[in-house]
Amino acid sequence: MNRIRVAGLGWIALALVLVNPATAGEDYEQGYESYLGGNYQIALHIWHSLAEKADVRAQFGLATLYYEGQGVAQDFVESAHWFSLAAEQGYAPAQFNLGNAYKSGNGVEQNEATANHWWLLAGEQEFAPAQYNLGTQYYFGRGVSPNESAAFRWYRRAADNGHAKAIEILAKSDHPEAHAQSPESAVETSAVDHTEQQVEVADVQLPSTTEGPTGVRDNGWVQTQHEDAFTVQLVAGQNLAAVEAVVAEKHLAPNAALIQFSKNGALWYAIVYGSYPDRDAAASAVANFPSTLKSFKPWIRSFASIKKILQ
Repeated sequence: MNRIRVAGLGWIALALVLVNPATAGEDYEQGYESYLGGNYQIALHIWHSLAEKADVRAQFGLATLYYEGQGVAQDFVESAHWFSLAAEQGYAPAQFNLGNAYKSGNGVEQNEATANHWWLLAGEQEFAPAQYNLGTQYYFGRGVSPNESAAFRWYRRAADNGHAKAIEILAKSDHPEAHAQSPESAVETSAVDHTEQQVEVADVQLPSTTEGPTGVRDNGWVQTQHEDAFTVQLVAGQNLAAVEAVVAEKHLAPNAALIQFSKNGALWYAIVYGSYPDRDAAASAVANFPSTLKSFKPWIRSFASIKKILQ
């Protein structure tokens, strides 16, 4: 599968310092930790090497650095290039970002129809922000013929995946499609290993819930785990309601922890699942995950790396 997007960035995860790797996954984590610590040039170095080997997460991370101008001069063309490579591998967050790029003309020639193309690919993977954008495009007839029924079908799918603005739109509308029953779908962050800063068609502040799901662990539980032990990160994002929806819809309690941390002054949320004595044990557990969890592209992380971002 392939498609793209433009303006919203995301970040990638990696650990830090020199790069004399053990595995690609560990290198990526090194880059992520460096990124979180503001060591962007180290992240750039690590990700660039991996991105040239077609590592989709590294391509996405590299695109983010170029988009933000972190550790390198801001370059929308280079950013769109790397988002495109990741999108062409079927990575929904990159498809969404590439679509954003075509929507705004950042690094590529502005084209509403091409933006819709990449959002459609991401939307078919149940990536809620792309579904929301498609709803808006159909509603206003941007790059497509105006079609309210199609618009509300996409808003419905985005709402089913926890998108707060889509939920709000449906609640206020009397359009027949706004209240139609639609099939169950997965929740917003298929980006999972990374948190995405998504730039949508409409710039809205998404509300978050005041109470989290019951029976779910939090930062305090993470702090009690041994630093040499491992867990599995499933999703991460800035929309608390969407992250909480994953916990509820996938019935992750009581083995999940919903953690929160700050990055660049913004509050982020993530779900980590289980505690395992070593990486092999975590990998074995992931191999036996149901397909609904495997679709999140689970990311095996040490508790030491997680504790660093909680501090």
